[in-house]
Amino acid sequence: MSNEPWEQEIDSLKTQLSQFKELFLNQIAAKDYDSIKSDGLVDILKEASTLARRAEAQNDPDIDAIVQSVYELHKDGVDFAHGPADVFEYMPSFAHDDDASIVRDRHRTIGVMDSFFQFMAAYIKRKPDGSLPNPTPSPWKKARQPHPKTTPLSRFRRPFPVSANDETPLAQTIYQARCEIYGHNIHSPIKMEMSSGSSCLAIIGAGGWKNRDPKVTLYFLDELAENPLHDGEHFTPQLREPATEVVLDEGRKLLFVGDSDRVKSYCWEKDEEGKPFSPVHTLRSKKHDGPLAVHSNGRILRAGKGSALVWNIDDLETHREHNKIGEGQYDTSDTWRDEDARIEPSPGSQPHLTVDFPDPNFAIGTWHLHQPSGHMFCSESEINTTKWGCVEMDLQAGGRIVRRFLGHAGTVNQFSTSEADPNVVLTACDDGFVRMYDIRRSLPILTFDVEGQASRCYSALLTHPDGIPTVFTGGTRSEQVKVWDVRARRVVYELSSGNTAVQAMAWDTQHSTLYAATECMYIDRFGRTVGYRPAEKPNYREYTDEPSEKASDDESIGKSDDAEEGHEDAADDDEMEEGEDDDEMEEGEEEEEDAMEEGAQALEDDEDQMYQDASDDDEEDGDDYNQRRWPRKAHHGENFYGRVYDAAANMFFQYRFKADPDMDVMLSSGYATLDDGELW
Repeated sequence: MSNEPWEQEIDSLKTQLSQFKELFLNQIAAKDYDSIKSDGLVDILKEASTLARRAEAQNDPDIDAIVQSVYELHKDGVDFAHGPADVFEYMPSFAHDDDASIVRDRHRTIGVMDSFFQFMAAYIKRKPDGSLPNPTPSPWKKARQPHPKTTPLSRFRRPFPVSANDETPLAQTIYQARCEIYGHNIHSPIKMEMSSGSSCLAIIGAGGWKNRDPKVTLYFLDELAENPLHDGEHFTPQLREPATEVVLDEGRKLLFVGDSDRVKSYCWEKDEEGKPFSPVHTLRSKKHDGPLAVHSNGRILRAGKGSALVWNIDDLETHREHNKIGEGQYDTSDTWRDEDARIEPSPGSQPHLTVDFPDPNFAIGTWHLHQPSGHMFCSESEINTTKWGCVEMDLQAGGRIVRRFLGHAGTVNQFSTSEADPNVVLTACDDGFVRMYDIRRSLPILTFDVEGQASRCYSALLTHPDGIPTVFTGGTRSEQVKVWDVRARRVVYELSSGNTAVQAMAWDTQHSTLYAATECMYIDRFGRTVGYRPAEKPNYREYTDEPSEKASDDESIGKSDDAEEGHEDAADDDEMEEGEDDDEMEEGEEEEEDAMEEGAQALEDDEDQMYQDASDDDEEDGDDYNQRRWPRKAHHGENFYGRVYDAAANMFFQYRFKADPDMDVMLSSGYATLDDGELW
């Protein structure tokens, strides 16, 4: 029998959850779909989150037990939602505080809605003039760009008082998207990692016949800053299969890559013969196929289910002294690689230490070293367990769980921290949300709805240019990079990724550069483009910025492009976070926003020339539009940005933010062919 009040609340919520499950399954069995209320599940999980938040605020002595109980209830609900019942494909947020702590971007971009609206035209309510509402966003407008040096491959939301200004010049260049964008083709990306000193960046991927070979591309960032067109140093590790994990040791100039049962290291400095990537170590990590980490104490770690392996790097045998490392034999025949593939046969060095976790079923999917504390932020692997946990772990204390972070409905794919605020961590999750946590609390302080419950989010970054907290998020289905103003709780703008899904990102503080590794979803494993149609050439002269007659003068804050164009469902596209009201804006903010609107209007005075400039920019490539192609299922239309750009390949992008970027730096579209439109 439960004695504590919080235990009684948990028991009550468990009962409600059981009743919801039973009712839901009965309604499905009876095909009573009209009676199904999926939101009831979310309400139960929200109440549990409220219980944990209240307990933390009151410094309840049972807080650890309360958080654990709430996590178990959350897990039960999420498992049901994602299980055979299929309540949600992507769970709504259930751990955010209702006080405007969820940040949404309701700006519509999905180009495939055009065909849906055409199909449903007979059933859709028309405007008073008889026309159909526009399902897609209005075309790109140069007048919306805040600076003459803003890249045309960006798209801004309506002006609002951003946190950057003339007193924060670096932040202002970022918030105005003043950048040069470079890109080149890469193998299918798996992970990207930057060294702790920001001197080197590595991308591991899959290439060769049917993407069966491990591939590594290494970039020396000082050299890349001098020559952004350099496509990096490439090599093929002598592993049995494509590498799934990578980590860099800045001090020893070592690159560690791991497949399912071994880890190999390579020196990125040139050897006596002038060759880079000489092999150094081979580590045996059988049954430990999780992420790698280099600790500041000179150890390399690899996670597995229930434990982590530890090697002292300076005590390991090296290939400089031994051709073969480790005792016994290693089977190189069990591989999908070609028969002539070079697979080094060393079994590898045994670990010096094994750290057994308190929970033998705890399997780490990804982790991140928190330098100030020496702890690891860890997510549980969805593949190896049915859990959705996210914790702070002290490995030096035997894997003790320091804190559990609540609210995830999928595997966390990336953690991000910033030296400017060591008490904050950012998570990018499979449920499509990015969450910001104060590491002293278990519930998120902010939740960013990146993918609108439509896809996963693989990468998000927290940085502080000029001390201003800023978040970059990478879109998968949405195929872009968004920049979020944390203080204003708004999306500032998005950057094009050439119709490719963002798999990984890294922020280079020294060079004020955002790197992104992206995957093109419109190529098959043989590298052939699929699902393309002829591209349409935007005519920017056709579009105006005239507001709808229904739009009032005070609707200048928080409205999307659709609202500006007078679309009937403009309210749904409101970019403000939940609970915010225009009438509650401070007077000073209104005056500042009015001034920004006046500045935007001044830019529109020479509108015809602006649209002509946009068309001219798009033609400078010399490309013939009769030869251009565009993915049928692309998230954006050709007119969404100021230039028509489609990568048609897996890409490595560099967004180099500068006070005075070279506007002649232009990306050229990749080569794509027409086909029957079927994706493999």
